[in-house]
Amino acid sequence: MKKNVLKRNHAVYALVMALIISLSVMLLSGCGGNDDGRSDATGKPASNATALPGGATTAPSQDDGYVFKKGDVTIVMNAKAADIIAALGEPSNYYESPSCAFEGMDKTYSYPGFDVTTYTESGVDYISGVVFWDDSVETPEGLYIGASAADVQRIYGADAAGKTNVQLEKGSSYLLILLKDDLVSSIQYLAKN
Repeated sequence: MKKNVLKRNHAVYALVMALIISLSVMLLSGCGGNDDGRSDATGKPASNATALPGGATTAPSQDDGYVFKKGDVTIVMNAKAADIIAALGEPSNYYESPSCAFEGMDKTYSYPGFDVTTYTESGVDYISGVVFWDDSVETPEGLYIGASAADVQRIYGADAAGKTNVQLEKGSSYLLILLKDDLVSSIQYLAKN
């Protein structure tokens, strides 16, 4: 049974993680939108999207990047957000702020154990990230907050011992794993733009 090894003030932790996400998104994407005429942010035509139970949609191939699954909803970075957010249900919290990197607003939807962030491009919201808050959620591969650096290496093949962060890149996404004292302290999915 997993133990919740992180006992922190949620409000302070949420603020710190929101800042990390914002900085990560800005560093990975730069300031400025993409206006290369793509039909969606993944570069694939929207008609290639695959329907999932609950009405969510994904990019045609989940092998294109790291994905997060919550129940029967698969969250793919750079996928259109509307159906995914609807399939996840009513968030426990929602906030938005003007985007530096994209047009419009960056939006954050909070659910038990994780947040989903979006960005706007050509009037459409897309998934920009997922942040884990506690050990109640895990990656499809089985990594969770509180797992060991050895678990990171076993699951993802990345040597994490003695490191404070591991950044993995796959297709249209990054998986950022932060560690403290050889234990996973944060897991973030980030869209690659």
